[in-house]
Amino acid sequence: MVRRSKHEFLPEIDIARSYRSKRAFQQAKHWLSDCLNQHTDCKVINPGFVPHRLLDLSGEGSVRLLVDPTKSASYVCLSYCWGSDTRDIVQTTTDNFKAHCHGILISSLAQTIQDAIVVCRALEVMYLWVDGLCIIQGDGEDFKKESSQMADIYRNCLFTIAAKEPDSCKKGFLRPQRHIQPQLQRNLRIEVPAFLGGPVKEILAWSVPEAVSMPDDIMSTEVLNASTSPKSAIEYSLDTRGWCLQESILPNRVLSFNDVEMAWECVQRHHCECNGLFHQHNSEEPKVENRLERGFKPLYNGSSFSTLDPLGLVRLSHLEYHEKWVGLVEDYSRRHLTHGSDKLIAISGLAKLFLTASSIANNGIQDGYYAGLWGRYFIQQLAWSVDPLMLRPTGRSQHTRYEGFCVPTWSWASIDGPVRYWRSSKEPNYKYGVVLDNHIEVKTVCCEPAPPSDPIGSIASPFAELTGPIVEVQLAVLEEELGSRRYEYLRVLSSNGNMPLHVWESGVSVHKTPCLVRAKNLEAFEVLVDTPMEPTLRRDQKQSDCWVGSRCERDCCRWGSPIDGASPRYFCLKLFSWKADPKRTIRQGHLFVDGQLKPVGRDFDPETWFLVLKLSTTQPRAYERIGIGCWTGLTERFYSNRSFRLFEDCKTETIHLV
Repeated sequence: MVRRSKHEFLPEIDIARSYRSKRAFQQAKHWLSDCLNQHTDCKVINPGFVPHRLLDLSGEGSVRLLVDPTKSASYVCLSYCWGSDTRDIVQTTTDNFKAHCHGILISSLAQTIQDAIVVCRALEVMYLWVDGLCIIQGDGEDFKKESSQMADIYRNCLFTIAAKEPDSCKKGFLRPQRHIQPQLQRNLRIEVPAFLGGPVKEILAWSVPEAVSMPDDIMSTEVLNASTSPKSAIEYSLDTRGWCLQESILPNRVLSFNDVEMAWECVQRHHCECNGLFHQHNSEEPKVENRLERGFKPLYNGSSFSTLDPLGLVRLSHLEYHEKWVGLVEDYSRRHLTHGSDKLIAISGLAKLFLTASSIANNGIQDGYYAGLWGRYFIQQLAWSVDPLMLRPTGRSQHTRYEGFCVPTWSWASIDGPVRYWRSSKEPNYKYGVVLDNHIEVKTVCCEPAPPSDPIGSIASPFAELTGPIVEVQLAVLEEELGSRRYEYLRVLSSNGNMPLHVWESGVSVHKTPCLVRAKNLEAFEVLVDTPMEPTLRRDQKQSDCWVGSRCERDCCRWGSPIDGASPRYFCLKLFSWKADPKRTIRQGHLFVDGQLKPVGRDFDPETWFLVLKLSTTQPRAYERIGIGCWTGLTERFYSNRSFRLFEDCKTETIHLV
């Protein structure tokens, strides 16, 4: 093993040289034993639960598929990456199901599954659940049945093995650990004062991954470049997979292998071999910080609700409840799924946690769940957008809307790409907060579950009937040169008053070909479209200057004048606004702009969100979502005294949104 430092001023490190070593298994066994004997909050919610199928590991040289176990048994789950090349990987199918019930040669299995069997046997657990072997692959009905049990399977396992690396199950995860490789180590000669434990002639230093924070009392220097450094926690292959989000949250205990070290995380503790040198240090508090690292509250709380409510939802305020879900959605949407049809299914286990929490918090009354949106916050949760800043990092620059299975266009789950929920910008300007003003009424939302036994998974015939202000608009997609001209215009507005663009405008401005809409008053407002659209407006068209400058200055535009390629009919539906709370006293601030004192605060227009729609091409008298818009007023209102007039000629109608 790599020995720990003998000097008090250096962090202690005790990393096994190989995951297969006796030392590594002893450490894992110690963590498990300590948790079982000491941690009351780590107990599974239903110890009598057993999956429909398990791998029985008691055989010599082979395992067998155990169907409908007659008595409860402790079992382990495996969370891993299948990889892009699935050829020759042994899976359970309808053809070999009976044969697998008699036995499967261990040597025929993917290396990651073989490694998981080794870990289970070393920790004296004789049952293992692996999706590729315990779910009949290619059988749609079996998949629906077993996937509906995913929350129970992971929440009631003894622990989950998380193979964070490698990116293919053919490679296996029980390998020599990278921190003992010579290229990741370097001898450094330093002089240390006696009061710090010196003198020290020579120490062994490790390369620390980029973007991984050191403990506050340790000063770090980059020893090796990023190309040889281990990956940071947010870069592991497992953390890019959609299914693995809930697989990392649902279990009460996780034993992870990441090519750098072995780590343990349970409800009450977080242990690692490096003792926190390469990431957050070991936690001795009765709670563990959220693994998603997205600014949520602690994932687990030591209380009577800790097993029933591992996300701490019952104790959340209504706004926090909404924030926690949309945060999960944002993280989940950045991950990849092999099959787009799994979009709602692969997060259904987490949705069931929210469903349980809503029932507990509301005296047995459950919230409605509609294609990834919650009934209580349905209007607010319609206001998602594709996250333009994350398209390239997630490899989704040419993202699309899923086709071939039922997901409504108003749901974030209809998009194969990263989505974002934009937080209100009004809070800093309204000293005592903001209130939500909904402009639409939800008449009906229908998402029939398929199958009926699972109300959280796949759906059929989804639609929503909404009543609210709607206005017909023209829509133009600017070519790249016009887009550059528009953003230069906005930057000039911003820099004149030393006032930065609002985050919404900053996010929009990463698009080379921005999209704008305008109603009969011919004032244009920028929107984000859900999927890329080809430019419809070019610099040689006489209306281009009017669109770039957001208004017609030369009386050259006419309502209804065609824009090349813009044959569909487009509409905007007003959703809600954030505005100052009229029940509270608001201190109105001021800023000097061009030598004049201008108000900041209540005089700002409300921040208003609206959907961009088009008439459906598949269903008569129905609408489809194609984008989202937001008026903040933080830039153009300041410099041109421009208010939000998109809906000044609107009508209130009830629409059928699919």
